[in-house]
Amino acid sequence: MNLTDRVKAKYVYAFILCCVFMIMFVLSSLTPLLADDYSYSFSYADRSKRISNLRDVFESMAAHRYAMNGRVVSHSLAHIFLMLPKPVFNVFNALNATLLIMFMHKYYCGRSSRNNILLTMLSVAMIWHFMPNFGQVFLWLDGSLNYSWCATVILAFLYPFFSEYFRKEPIFSGKLEKAEITAFILFSFVAGAYSESASCAALLIAVCFVLLCWMRDRHISKLLLAALISAVLGFAFMMLSPSELSGRTSQFSIGVIAHNIQRVVSAPQQYLLVLYCAFAALFTVCIVAKMDKTVLITAAIFLLGNIASIVVFTFAVYFPARSLCVPTIFLITPCLMMLDALTEKGFRYLLAPLTAVSFTVCVFSFVLGVGDIAVVYYESKQREAAIYQAIEAGEDFVQIYQYSGNTKYNGAYSLPDAYEDCGVWPNYDMAQYYGIGAISGVPMTTDYFGE
Repeated sequence: MNLTDRVKAKYVYAFILCCVFMIMFVLSSLTPLLADDYSYSFSYADRSKRISNLRDVFESMAAHRYAMNGRVVSHSLAHIFLMLPKPVFNVFNALNATLLIMFMHKYYCGRSSRNNILLTMLSVAMIWHFMPNFGQVFLWLDGSLNYSWCATVILAFLYPFFSEYFRKEPIFSGKLEKAEITAFILFSFVAGAYSESASCAALLIAVCFVLLCWMRDRHISKLLLAALISAVLGFAFMMLSPSELSGRTSQFSIGVIAHNIQRVVSAPQQYLLVLYCAFAALFTVCIVAKMDKTVLITAAIFLLGNIASIVVFTFAVYFPARSLCVPTIFLITPCLMMLDALTEKGFRYLLAPLTAVSFTVCVFSFVLGVGDIAVVYYESKQREAAIYQAIEAGEDFVQIYQYSGNTKYNGAYSLPDAYEDCGVWPNYDMAQYYGIGAISGVPMTTDYFGE
């Protein structure tokens, strides 16, 4: 590929990223506050107090570690964004989705700019199609901060370890400033403290890369070793919180463990079976084609991380489908890596039709998903209008319609919404958020849009 073609490829790549940003910004803007968003608008140190400054955030998270869970990073971000206008979050959320695509690209990018463009398009299509509960993972405020933002942080943390092994050249070349070193080590602490399952898997993957580098070079980068230790400390900070120690794990009985094992097998089978099959097929072809062993080993390590991030839920109280976000990324990324390796090995005609088919499949779900998101946005405006009308009328109670979202692309899909009983969550937090005594939710009526 000549210089002109490479420049054109860069513009196409930038165009794809701009499209991702704009689409995610629009979809985030159309997604209203949901469920936990109302709860995290208030301090966990004083449930009647709205979060209004950083001091409130610190006080709330100190109480949160005792009462809820140790994920203070993501929930601190939730507090911060919820005390700011919603458009601020919409911009940063779209930026996060764009960064996620960019970091995935860094793992699979090869020598062919054409292949890189097609793989980037394929990564977008695969995430859209295969990500369980897409709306909760990428659009819901609290959900995205806990899951899709986590995926970006984890991939960013792991990339230096991956690069040290796979590319056989250090990503941190030259003389680093103390500020850069400190920032990376602090970021590693954040990555380790971000999520119980994803951070655990990330530590396992990082350790594997460090051991492989030591076996090859008989040398370990001091900076990567320091980053790994920092991440371990971050993970310990999260897991040793009082709430994690006392209330975040299930009872250790044979019956409970057996039930949990069934959960952690059935959920991946339901949502990720096609990706597992794609991984197995690509891995087999790579073996037959005598692919570079670094590609195969790296793919196997990501599969190990995928399994580890799911297995830890054997000891968890619950296992929502959105928790499969990082495991999904840990499958898509090595699949794209193996595809890139195969195209450079002689399977160059495979990628273009595969990308075309993937986008064709996504066209239908995209139209249906965006339509579903728009419907719930309209319903949220009608809901708020009813609440504010009741407040202006001096009423202390309002009855609202429950959201009617019915696709996984809608943030409200399968999330707890307004129930008929005013005294249950999230009704009481929603009522407190809007400043009304009580809120009751009833099913949507067929003539709702005609009112």
